[in-house]
Amino acid sequence: EFFAFLIEEKKEPLEVGYREAMDWRYLLMTKDERLSKRTVSNKLVRVRRFYDYLLKRDLVPENPFSEIGPLRLGKYLPKNILNVPEIGKLLENFAQRSVKDRLVRVVIELLYSSALRISEALTLKEQDVDWLRGVIRIIDHKAGGVEAEVPTSESALRELDSYKRDVWQRLVSPEQRK
Repeated sequence: EFFAFLIEEKKEPLEVGYREAMDWRYLLMTKDERLSKRTVSNKLVRVRRFYDYLLKRDLVPENPFSEIGPLRLGKYLPKNILNVPEIGKLLENFAQRSVKDRLVRVVIELLYSSALRISEALTLKEQDVDWLRGVIRIIDHKAGGVEAEVPTSESALRELDSYKRDVWQRLVSPEQRK
């Protein structure tokens, strides 16, 4: 594919410079077929290795692809996330024999419905929950203390409210709640 591009550009493989390398990258990214970023990166890596080989053999003065960094691929969600019926079944069959079990159930609800981190769910304070709007205020310490509001489900709010009324109020002093 790269050699077909060079023929079209009337360029010899040993004469390719940074400009042609960038032109080929641009062509890959704007093809009608819309190649994925992973595919484009794969093709670029293969040609970069080819030019590394030519460079080792002293056939080219430099690798024209060495300055072209990889494409940002983005992050993908894991494929093993429980769907709504599965999480419902898990919570339905979750035994609540102790205070700790109640806390675990609330944390599971918050993790699933709000995508909170475990540390965020465990350090949640009463004033962090906006019951009327159905959002939770969190401070993202990984992002330098940035505050954010995340929506949560009605069932998570019900579990949290039940835990707050039945357990938390008895265990935590008013000063600790703030």
